[in-house]
Amino acid sequence: NKKGENLLGTSIKTHWQAMEILKQCGFKVSWGAGLCKGIDEVIKFCQKWEQKRGEFPYEIDGIVIKVNDIKSQQILGETTHHPRWSIAFKFKPKQATTKLRGVVFQVGRVGTITPVGELEPVEVGGVTISRVSLFNEDFIREKDIRIGDMVLVERAGEVIPYVVKVIKEARAGTEEPIVFPKTCPSCGSKIIRLPEEAAWRCVNMRCPAQLKERLKYFASKRAMDIEGLGERTARVLVQSQLVEDVADIYYLTEEKLLKELPKRMKELGQPRPTFLGELNVRKLLKNIEASKNRPLHRVIYALGIRYVGYATATLLAEMVNSIDELINMPEHKLEQAPGIGPKIARSIKEFFSLPENLKVIQKLKKAGVHMAKVEIKGPLAGKVFIFTGALSSMTRDEAKRRVEELGGKTVDSVSRKVTHVVVGKNPGSKLKKAQRLGLTIINEEEFLKMIGEN
Repeated sequence: NKKGENLLGTSIKTHWQAMEILKQCGFKVSWGAGLCKGIDEVIKFCQKWEQKRGEFPYEIDGIVIKVNDIKSQQILGETTHHPRWSIAFKFKPKQATTKLRGVVFQVGRVGTITPVGELEPVEVGGVTISRVSLFNEDFIREKDIRIGDMVLVERAGEVIPYVVKVIKEARAGTEEPIVFPKTCPSCGSKIIRLPEEAAWRCVNMRCPAQLKERLKYFASKRAMDIEGLGERTARVLVQSQLVEDVADIYYLTEEKLLKELPKRMKELGQPRPTFLGELNVRKLLKNIEASKNRPLHRVIYALGIRYVGYATATLLAEMVNSIDELINMPEHKLEQAPGIGPKIARSIKEFFSLPENLKVIQKLKKAGVHMAKVEIKGPLAGKVFIFTGALSSMTRDEAKRRVEELGGKTVDSVSRKVTHVVVGKNPGSKLKKAQRLGLTIINEEEFLKMIGEN
């Protein structure tokens, strides 16, 4: 307990004493633990077990060194991350040498192109390794890795396979340089590498390797807010090939979802998606239809342009009247906007330079998705809200969405254009700034009355 007393009624003054009592009570205590006097003994103890680590009945990757005296532990204290009286000494990772047979390029869920080395299988620390990530083009160039090389590998942190170095003395002269692709291995679109980034990426909205994640992102609450289009639904829509890009969801029908989808899944040897029954399908189609009227900034956000988050999408929507204006805006003009530098500007231009992405946008337009500013008339028209502190009746994102649905606007920074500051529990510095500017401050109850939900 807090007084340092155990069930036996004796005072526990040291960590070692606590370990002995636990052992007496029947708890499993590491048989390899030891009590050291001074740092020299600690160093010798660590060196001994690094050599004898194979004697443990399970894999270990180091030793935890702890201050023994409990009063000293209390004085040293702890951070939010770790105690100051305890530290890990990591053993050197186990290593092995093997041959790099070849390299394949994988496309990640956000379009990152990752080179993966195929190795002659080798055992490292009781685990057989046959594949290893080569991370990016810079990593390959820095280590001068070639196909056919003998490489030294280890398990970083005793878990992740990692190429330590190339055994260049073993080269026979037949090794081949690793050539990075110019196009996406999944869809064939050109890949880009932005300034200050190590990775090459595919930004094609139609890329099959990314489609499921793009669908989920597109339908998320801050984007098009399509309830019912989550992980499971996105997965079966992509598997069945009923959806080949995000725009295809606006061309779904009851016929396709209730008859064609089960048939395609059966042909693939997959079970019928029972969660997409008649009632849920009708709800989903209704929600898809309603999403056509989302504000322009949420459409821009939903497109999934790299570095364009919700705040940046809102800023872009204020700069233009339609998606076409954004597509045609020169890069230098984008760079001049507050909060948008060269990296974001280039990312936007690269995204809109792909014909595949422009085709998706045209399909969205044809389906009736609003791709221009639409002034929503409602009781909150002309009002600008900012939120600070936690709301008890809804999340902040839900509150912002309600404001937009009723014709109002929301912002993330305090300025004189804000008409209402909504204050929840534990407000931040925004409240003090709003008070200095003399802005109208309301509580959650008053806000609920304004949106008709009290």
